[in-house]
Amino acid sequence: MDTQRSTFTRLFRRHSSEEVRWIGVMEYYFYGLSFRQVGRNLFRDHSTVKGWWSNFVQYGTPCKTRKKLPKKLTEVELGYIKRVIDESPTIYLDEIASSLYEIYGVRISISTLCRSLYHDLNYTRKAITKFNREKSISLQRCYWTMMLQIGARQDQLVFLDESSKDVRDLARLYGR
Repeated sequence: MDTQRSTFTRLFRRHSSEEVRWIGVMEYYFYGLSFRQVGRNLFRDHSTVKGWWSNFVQYGTPCKTRKKLPKKLTEVELGYIKRVIDESPTIYLDEIASSLYEIYGVRISISTLCRSLYHDLNYTRKAITKFNREKSISLQRCYWTMMLQIGARQDQLVFLDESSKDVRDLARLYGR
């Protein structure tokens, strides 16, 4: 008898079918058994039964379900994204996703948003490179011509750096 029970337990423990999960939820809800008692009845750990109950309360089924994200965006949503990017080209993808949720109630993953930008809107992901205007030879010549017209000597020149630094600039690696 003991070997039969251990064989049954091993076979029964392999997979929690949907029926077993529903039995666990019903034993907990209708019969008022504790998670431990239900677990003992179904040869499961009490935390497993607690997970089934949590899924049931949250999703209406004891089986694991995920909220499905949309695979494609509608034309209206794509038009909105295009306007947002045209207005502010340095916007982050997560900012676009959160504004889509706020305005249209659409949850979209960053990877789906990337795919939509590339395939639907033909935006590419370009590496940002910062270059100095002074590297342009023609601009250098214009600068020195202007300085010679002023008649300034090297010891009279004072340079002020008026560039600003945004905290996000250093973290940004790619642009649209």
